[in-house]
Amino acid sequence: MMQNTQSQFRDDDRKQTQRGQQNSTFQQQMKKELSIEEQIMEQKISPVEERALQKVFKRLCNATPKNNSQQENTKSNTLKKDMNENYFTLKDLAFCLTELDYPYTKQEIDQMIWEIDEKLSGKIGWHEFQLCYKRCAFDKSGLEPRSLYNVIQFLMYLTPYNNTDQEDINNENKFNINDDDDEGQKKIKKTITSEDTLELLYVRYGRVLMNQEIEEIFGEQQQNSDGEDIQINLEEYLKKIKKKDFQERQRREKERKNVQDPTVDKFYKSRM
Repeated sequence: MMQNTQSQFRDDDRKQTQRGQQNSTFQQQMKKELSIEEQIMEQKISPVEERALQKVFKRLCNATPKNNSQQENTKSNTLKKDMNENYFTLKDLAFCLTELDYPYTKQEIDQMIWEIDEKLSGKIGWHEFQLCYKRCAFDKSGLEPRSLYNVIQFLMYLTPYNNTDQEDINNENKFNINDDDDEGQKKIKKTITSEDTLELLYVRYGRVLMNQEIEEIFGEQQQNSDGEDIQINLEEYLKKIKKKDFQERQRREKERKNVQDPTVDKFYKSRM
C-alpha cells in the first residue's frame, strides 16, 4: 500500500514537471510567434519617458488653433479622454513646427508622417506614436528612419512633462510659456538648455553616457561667457542630431565590414 502511494506521488511529480516543461516551451513558442511590432511594443521605457511622451502626444493633438468654443471643450475634455481616442495629423505637426520657427519643407514633413502612419489614415494615434518612439529608441541597427523621432525628443525636452493633467488643463496652450512679450502676448518657449535634458538623458543612458550626449548636443561648454546656459532651437538641435546619427551609422557599418564570416575564412585557408 505504501509503495503504491509513493509510486503515485512520483507519477504525479513527473506529470507536473512535464506540464511545467510544456508550459515553458509554449511560452517560448508564443514569444517567437510575436510580430515585430508586438515585440517592439513589449519593450519598456522609464516612467519619466512615458510621462514626457504622453505630454508631447497631447501637445501635438492640440496643436492646431481652435475657435473659442472648441478651446473650452479642449480644456475640459481632451486630457480626460482615453489616450487611444486621440490623434494628430500632418496639419497639427506643421503648426507645431511653425510655432517653433522651424523652416520645414513639404517633403520633410510628409516623410515624418510617412514614418509613423502605419494605417495610412493620415491620423496618428497613441499606439503608432509609441511604436515610432520605441522602434527608434531600441534600434540597434541605426537604420530606422528617425526624422519624426528626433522632433519628438526635442519636444520631450521642451514640454513641462512633470505637470499634472489639471495643470495642463489650466494652461492656456499646452506649450512651455516664458514671460509676456512687449505686446502682452504669451511667448512660446522655443529653445532648450542642457538643464532641460538632464532627467530624460539620465534615465535613458545613465550618468556617464548622459554627459556624453549633452556634449554632443550643446558642446563641451554648456554656458556662454556670461555664465548663462546655452540655448538651442529645433533647427540647431536637428542639425547636431543628424550629424551624430550619420556618424553612428558610419561606425556601425565599419564594424559590420570588419566582422569576417568564419566559413569564408575557413574556405580560403583550405585553398592555401
